[in-house]
This record gives sequence, structure tokens and C-alpha cells, in this order.
Amino acid sequence: MSISVSPTNPKVGDVVTVTVTTDAEYLSIFTGDKGHDFENSQVKYQMQYGDAVFKEKVLSEQLSLEGATWKRTMADYATLEDLKKDFEFFGAVDNIQLGEFERPACSQIDMSHKKVLKFSITDRQTISGIIFHPDVHLYNWDIFYEMRLVPCQEDSVARFVGRTNREVHALWNMTLKCLADGKETVCSGDYWNGSGPWCWDYYFYIYPTYEPVFPPRNDGSFCEFYSVRDRIKNQNPYGFAHPDEYVASEMKIGFGWPRQPWENGPDYVLDEKGFPANLGNYHGFQGDVYISSIQWGQDVYSPYDQGVSLGSEYTGLGITRTYEYIYTEGGEYNIVAVATNVGRKQYSGDGYKTERSSYDSEYIKYRSTDSVKINVSGE
Repeated sequence: MSISVSPTNPKVGDVVTVTVTTDAEYLSIFTGDKGHDFENSQVKYQMQYGDAVFKEKVLSEQLSLEGATWKRTMADYATLEDLKKDFEFFGAVDNIQLGEFERPACSQIDMSHKKVLKFSITDRQTISGIIFHPDVHLYNWDIFYEMRLVPCQEDSVARFVGRTNREVHALWNMTLKCLADGKETVCSGDYWNGSGPWCWDYYFYIYPTYEPVFPPRNDGSFCEFYSVRDRIKNQNPYGFAHPDEYVASEMKIGFGWPRQPWENGPDYVLDEKGFPANLGNYHGFQGDVYISSIQWGQDVYSPYDQGVSLGSEYTGLGITRTYEYIYTEGGEYNIVAVATNVGRKQYSGDGYKTERSSYDSEYIKYRSTDSVKINVSGE
């Protein structure tokens, strides 16, 4: 691979033309200025440590304080009494257990942990669920569940006989605490009309076969708290902008709600069992909840510097590319070109006879670099 630059002594505002020739299949370039420095790039770390190591270790600066994540796996609890030190229950919750349970006969998938928290919600017209105290800094608004929802017979018929309705309202009520003075702000109420004690975001999902939902799919196992996030932004804008000074001291999670405050039409009139006239609008829940793990929050890291792709060729004749760039500040910059060839697929398991998905990490990548330094005059 070869790389050249013209002009060799550019000034700020000049068009710098970089020419790269390589026999590789893929080519990218880093111009060396802020945000485009190869030394701070993901590619550089992957070349240095390899894909496998890179996935296990984040190699950029952590921006979030410690205590930005909260996770509980039910298999880690020895007894139900230990679990109840972290979790409370409210509403029509009964038959709370910690143990190993067989999957439903119609299900094809096991939970990742057989030991789970199980409880029953016995009244679909009562908002019911769990409370925990994460005390995490809110740099991230994502929550991940691994759980299984098994409706009672009435709920199952209402959802899946003659229709398909997998949705169960996911409800949040959160308290934000200032670490400096201990004052708390309860961020609740529906975002759209400001009423009620709960925010509503997305849904939990029930499958006709009662399969579990796994993170990180965005199908009920993963939620971003749009309503809660926007309520905090509205009610406590300083806390929203300074997550290092606040923590979420309490979170209530409700499973199902027969109707929303604005649902006033005849299709939403509930009968004595709590079902609306139009069963497609039913988002309540009555039945069993099985939870394997809950995770909230995420450590935040500084973004990696980015390069620019110069395209690819598959002719075997290589690539010659030119790239034009204008520097806005003077200084010495190291322009780095990265050439990549992709090897054969690394098969695993049964050689993909039964599973056909394809991932970038399953291909061997051969990379090489070349660089040239330039001085950009600020005059």
C-alpha cells in the first residue's frame, strides 16, 4: 500500500488531496485531526487486541460515574427473604415464589436461568407490579428484562382466540433524588395529558406460546423510558442535564392497565371482568409473571474517532482512491489509511446446517496500515 498527499505543505482552508493505492478489498482513511485520529479509533484497538478481546473490554474513556448500572439476576438470590430486601410488590400480587419452574408445555424456549422470581397478578383491573431502589445515575434510559408472561385462561382467550394481541401496558413511576440535599422528585403522570400516577411506554409482550422475551431485542424485553425521561426533563431539567448529581432512588413497574385515561370511547368501555368492548384494545394482564433478570442503565464512554470509507473492489486488481479534505486548524496531523481483506467464514457449531445467521465477527480480517504526516499552516 502507498499513500501520498498534495500539497505537501498546505494551509488552513486549502484542499488537501490524499491518494492511496492498495491491493486490498476495502479501504478507509483517518485524517488525523480531532474526531478522526486513528490512534483513538475502534479499528486501531481491534487490530491491536483482536475482535474477541475488544468485545469483552471497552477501550475508550469512561465518562459516567460508577453506579450507572443496576442489574439483578434472580439466580443470585439464596432465598425469597433475600430477594425481598431488593424488591417490593404492590397491587393484586399473590403467590410470590423464588425457585425453578418448568416452562409451559406449548413453549419451545427455556429461560437462561431456571431459577426465577414468579408471582401471580390476580386482578386485571388493578395496576400491579414490583418496586426496587436502584440508586443509579441516569446516563442511560434503557431497561432490559428477561421474563415470561403467562396469562390466565380468560386473558389468553381474549388475546388469541380469533385475534392476535400480544401487548401488555408497561407502566413506570420513578423517583429522582438530589445527592446534595436529598430532595426527591416523583416523575409520574402520563406525558401526553399529565394525568394519573403512571407513565406509559411501549408494551410488555405475550406470545401465544408463552415464550420468554430476551434482551436486547426491542420487542418488550427492552424499553427506553420516553415518558419518564421527558417528565424528568420537564419537571427537573437540571437533574436531567446533570446525571452525576442525581440518582433514581425508586422505580415502580406496573404490568398491564385495562385502559388509559384518554380512552373514553365506547370501544374502551370495560365489562365486569375488565375487558373492553373491542378486545383488540385490551392491554391489561392477569396471570403469572416469571422474571429471570432485570438490568437498568449503562456506562457511557467517549465516542471512538471515525474514519471515512473509500469504497471496495472485488476484481483482485486492488484499489486506487483519492480523498479531498480541508483542515480548519493548523498543526501536525498523521493521515492513516487502513486496508482490509476479508478471509473465509469461520464456521462453528454444526457448520450452519441449522442456523444461517451471519455476523461480521465470524470472518477473519487481514488489515494493514500506511501513513503520512503533514504540517498544516495556520497562516
